[in-house]
Amino acid sequence: MEKSGIVKVFVKVASFYLFSIKKDKGTRSNGLLEHLGGHIAHGESPFEALVRETKEEECSGKLAAELCKRKPVPQELFVEVGAFQEKHYIYQITLSKELAVQLKADTRESYGFEFVEAYCIESEQGFNSFCHNLTWKTRQIHNALTRKMSK
Repeated sequence: MEKSGIVKVFVKVASFYLFSIKKDKGTRSNGLLEHLGGHIAHGESPFEALVRETKEEECSGKLAAELCKRKPVPQELFVEVGAFQEKHYIYQITLSKELAVQLKADTRESYGFEFVEAYCIESEQGFNSFCHNLTWKTRQIHNALTRKMSK
């Protein structure tokens, strides 16, 4: 399958962000946190990929349904991955606590979901003390977002 970028969704619930606990046995990323999302397949729009990926990773279908209802607009971002840059489409959505507790991680994709205080993501001090819990790629995404916002 030819790939043409990455989609991720930042899910905020009150003063928390929802992360997936990555299931990738035998790798350094196993058990670390990442945002839901993945690769855009050839011929897919970023939004179509986002809906497909969230249906694969969140098996109740409630997150995908909420994304389809609201149709958020992504922020486009280039993330350094080794010697090259990878195009990312970052979506953001805020969910109610009532809806968030109904979300179910697909156990083939993840060990579950974890809610992380927004302070750990939104402040430099919080991020610096928390980033060791994130996959390398998730840290790169956050670093690229920080650089883009500071321009």
